Amino acid sequence: PCCETGEQALERVSFGGSTVRGAAVAQAKLVGGLYVATLLVLRRSSPKFLRVEPPLGAPAAAAPSAAGAPHSVAWTAGAEASLQRVPFFVRGFARKRTEDYARGLADEGEGHDAGDILVTEEILLAAKEKQSSRGE
Repeated sequence: PCCETGEQALERVSFGGSTVRGAAVAQAKLVGGLYVATLLVLRRSSPKFLRVEPPLGAPAAAAPSAAGAPHSVAWTAGAEASLQRVPFFVRGFARKRTEDYARGLADEGEGHDAGDILVTEEILLAAKEKQSSRGE
């Protein structure tokens, strides 16, 4: 037998003089060392990333005008303020739909110069009404 008494057996499997603080310090050293090692490995390697391209059949980034040049879109302060009242999780969608609507008006030749579109509160409201009437 390796131990004569139960107390000897307990002493053999115990943590001896270990404390919670000592265990926490040892764990912090281990985690910190692994963090530094990971950081060094990532800095030494140069990861290669692929360029993200739109899926096949996706619409172009900017809709071309009748003249073939894309329209630049500017927003009035009032239209921007109205857009800020749209919930944040659909605001980007609302902005894109409104700009697409304004580009459509310009392509139809409704008083806009080629290449310049100004989104006003009226255009924002009209785009919203059109979107609501489509049921989207």
